[in-house]
Order: sequence, then structure tokens, then C-alpha cells
Amino acid sequence: EFILDWEEDKEHFDMLSFNGYDAYYDTSAVTGLPQLYYDQSKPWTKDIKHYNRLKATKHVTAPKYYLLPAGWSNAVELMKLNEVEMTMLEKDTLMDVVAYEIEDYKTSETPYEGHYLHKNTQVARQNWSKQIRANEYYLIDVNQIKKRYIIETLEPTGPDALFAWN
Repeated sequence: EFILDWEEDKEHFDMLSFNGYDAYYDTSAVTGLPQLYYDQSKPWTKDIKHYNRLKATKHVTAPKYYLLPAGWSNAVELMKLNEVEMTMLEKDTLMDVVAYEIEDYKTSETPYEGHYLHKNTQVARQNWSKQIRANEYYLIDVNQIKKRYIIETLEPTGPDALFAWN
């Protein structure tokens, strides 16, 4: 079982002293637009709540393997950049797989970091017997050091899923 989403446990927190500087906006000499500056001659300290415990709001059972289509080049590149160990299937193979069908999701009305995030994703799991063609899929063994990254990006209902970030 693997936790995908977190909620602050509002009953368990510590107080921390947070140090900062007074902030102000001034016109940038480069762009001529307002720019945020910090006045280091005016430090301040504020006590803030530090929530030191989280409780799960969603759980998934991690599979032993994921299949990642080779045609999903952006997803494949992200896995490679994060040093996820993957093996290209080199021969046609009949596999019994569990696949997700996305039944519903909501999309944010405004972009965040250039993406219209998908959230509240609802899926149906389907069992298929599927002929996997050679050189069309990567096989990703979940039992590796990058396990958390793999699960959190490939499970479509997670907040950091590749689907969520479209």
C-alpha cells in the first residue's frame, strides 16, 4: 500500500520561529516593472505553525510493474531524467494487465506553472489480457530506489501524476 495524497493533521503541530525581512516593491531598473525586494536592514521573527504529521487521504496498492508506452516521449524522458530503471520489451508478449480508464476529472480554470492541472480524477480499473508488441512499451519494475517517484507520477489519481500535470 502506498500513500498518494496528504492532508495536514491539524491536531499535531509545533511552533517554529521564522526569520525574514520586510518586503517591498520597487521599479526594476531592467524591466521597468514592479519587482519584489527585501530590506535586510529590517529583519523580523514570527512564530508559525509547523505541522509535523500528515495523514493519508488516498491509498493505492503499488503494482509490481508499470508498462509505459514508448510513444509517450515526454513521460519516457522524465523517467530517464530521474534515473528510473526501465527495460524495453524486445519481443511480443501476451500479458494480463490492470489498466485504468479515466472516468472523470476536473481541470483548473487558470494555469499553474504553465499547466491546467487536472484534479479529482476518478478511475475504473479494468483487467485485460493484452498482446504487447515488441519495442512499444517500457517495463518499469517498481522495486527500485525511485519507487516513490514512479508511483506518484504514474498513478493517475495522484496530485503529482503525469496526468494531473498533463
